[in-house]
Amino acid sequence: MKEKLPLPSLYDDMKRRGITFKNHSKNEVLEILETKNYYYKLAAFRKNFEKVDGKYVNLDFSYLVDLAIIDMHIRNYLLEISLSVEHFIKTELSRLLNANQKEDGYSIVQEFKEKKTYSYNKTMGYFKKTRYQKDMYIKRKEEMSIWAFMEHTDYSSLLDLVDVYCFKNKSKTLRKANKLGGSTRNIRNACAHNSVFLIEWFNKMSILENNPAGIKSLADEMGIEDEKYQYAKVNDLIALFSLLKSYCSKEVKKHYYKSGRALIDRCLRKEESYINAPRLEEKFIILMQLVDFLEE
Repeated sequence: MKEKLPLPSLYDDMKRRGITFKNHSKNEVLEILETKNYYYKLAAFRKNFEKVDGKYVNLDFSYLVDLAIIDMHIRNYLLEISLSVEHFIKTELSRLLNANQKEDGYSIVQEFKEKKTYSYNKTMGYFKKTRYQKDMYIKRKEEMSIWAFMEHTDYSSLLDLVDVYCFKNKSKTLRKANKLGGSTRNIRNACAHNSVFLIEWFNKMSILENNPAGIKSLADEMGIEDEKYQYAKVNDLIALFSLLKSYCSKEVKKHYYKSGRALIDRCLRKEESYINAPRLEEKFIILMQLVDFLEE
């Protein structure tokens, strides 16, 4: 167990590790660590920089601050995409249910209950405890339509619902969501919980034994080379942007392309600071390739 260090000692520890403070006084560093961010999260970005003889090379504290801001923008961007993808998958499922004469909108809820009992109970639990839609629950709990049910599914349960529908109806348009949705759920959860995103992309422990079908060809289409698609975060990002392009409206894709280009510009604002951080450069290149994939 490591000893808990007071903030001044954390400052000294960073200096011992080779981190420089060219743009911040000691008091400014301590104020940042106490009021604007916390050490564990801020220090995590140092993993993007090389070490020589146990000390970081070309790593200034200001880089960590800048990367924390960039990371926040990336997480917000990816979370917004994830929510849009979830919405449009629901829209497509609803469209199929409306057009399918064999579906009455009620029996599939019972089928879901039988085949995905855990997800069904979880969704109904959310619905029952809803703070803002109690009236809807009271009116519909005995005879639940798929449309009311979908309003309360989390992303994981929605994907289970897609799986049930695809198995029963052999849907072609939802096939990609059924194959790749599980990967995008990981991105959504990481961003929603504010987990540091710009680290551990190419760790050998994150190599997936089995990538979803089609990921390699999608990586080739996006220009992502050197088998990087095998790493978990890259795999999940490829899946997310593929679903965005497949399911979201033309206007929404245009919005994310435009905001994505602005995000890349923000990432590269201090590009000269990260010339000697190849691990970081690789990530920014992949982000560019993902955004460019959206261009019509």
